[in-house]
Amino acid sequence: MKNGTTRRGKQNHKCRDCGRQFVENPQWKPKDKDTSTRGRKLEYPYSVSFTETKALPKSAPAVLQLDERERRQLQQLVNRHGTPQQLALRASIILLADAGRNHREIGRELNISRAMARVWRVRWLA
Repeated sequence: MKNGTTRRGKQNHKCRDCGRQFVENPQWKPKDKDTSTRGRKLEYPYSVSFTETKALPKSAPAVLQLDERERRQLQQLVNRHGTPQQLALRASIILLADAGRNHREIGRELNISRAMARVWRVRWLA
């Protein structure tokens, strides 16, 4: 049974038994397993030490230090019932970062991604 066309203009067909789509006589052929690079280790002509050639990312996030007034204002935002949840979450991220937590610990405690914790720490420091 015919079922539309491919991007290259070939006729798509749909199997009447299982409903799978296919193209008769496709233009491309699947690669042989012996010619693919998947699963093979790359061999270097000489030994390379990655620690010497590429700087490793920092394991510790940037230090965040709040003064007492900022800390009190952020804590009030978190505790206030009328604060939008997004704003309260951001304030919680900053307060935990000030307490010395890293991105992973903040993410686990607040159930957010490490990337989100990192973004709001960087935005606060900017």
